Amino acid sequence: MISKYTYKGLTWIDLVNPTNGEVDHINEDYNIPSVFAKELLNSDPEIGITGQEDIIEVVLNFPKIKNHKNNTIDQKIVFLVGHNFIITSHEHQIDTLTQFSKKLEVKLSLEQPLPVSNASLVYFSIVKTLISSNTDDQKEIEIQIENIQKKHQKHSKKLISQIMNLKKVLIDFKYNTEIQKNMLSYFDYYAESFFKIDTRRYTNEMAVEYSKLESIINMQSCTIDNISNMINIAMDKRIYRLIFVFSFFAILALSAILILRITAINF
Repeated sequence: MISKYTYKGLTWIDLVNPTNGEVDHINEDYNIPSVFAKELLNSDPEIGITGQEDIIEVVLNFPKIKNHKNNTIDQKIVFLVGHNFIITSHEHQIDTLTQFSKKLEVKLSLEQPLPVSNASLVYFSIVKTLISSNTDDQKEIEIQIENIQKKHQKHSKKLISQIMNLKKVLIDFKYNTEIQKNMLSYFDYYAESFFKIDTRRYTNEMAVEYSKLESIINMQSCTIDNISNMINIAMDKRIYRLIFVFSFFAILALSAILILRITAINF
């Protein structure tokens, strides 16, 4: 599926699970390098950033919590950024992009001015919106952590499983956030080389957003680790008590057997 938005000479084309024919159609207008065209069709593109023939290719992943069990799904997006166009491609519909496009449609229909003068700024606007979506997921994780803190003394298998799943989710978020933050300087380099524009102001703003998200993730990871440690200590105490009780009764049983044997010998 192809969606197309234009504003003062700038074009954003959004592709959802594109076909070969759709990519060929776009290639007629934008002369995309073949290696980039293949990435638009790739259902599992490799995360990274590169540039070729005045086009910057960025592949980012924005994992999303899928259900109450904290299973996450990958939301990989291929961005092709030219001087006056940007192409996004992803395998499935992404709610955040859909909401972004609807807001954009409203502004375009009302002919409202947009704070974009080149495709790179459109790219930053989209990515910033996706980062905000990740922040919303962190709020959901925060609620779950608060619930765990209230229940951690119960030591149920379900609770321990929930903690392990949260740890996996946080590791996934942290990994992708770090990668995206590290890519910012490369975008500056390609934007300067290909488009002769300085994007450092915008990448610096993005770096701040990533840092905020990293701070939230690190605090949540620390809280989860502390809860895990408390549960482990509590479980160790319970095991110690059980061992003590079993040992006590074992000594009693051995003593009873010994008394019976002595009594039998005397008789």
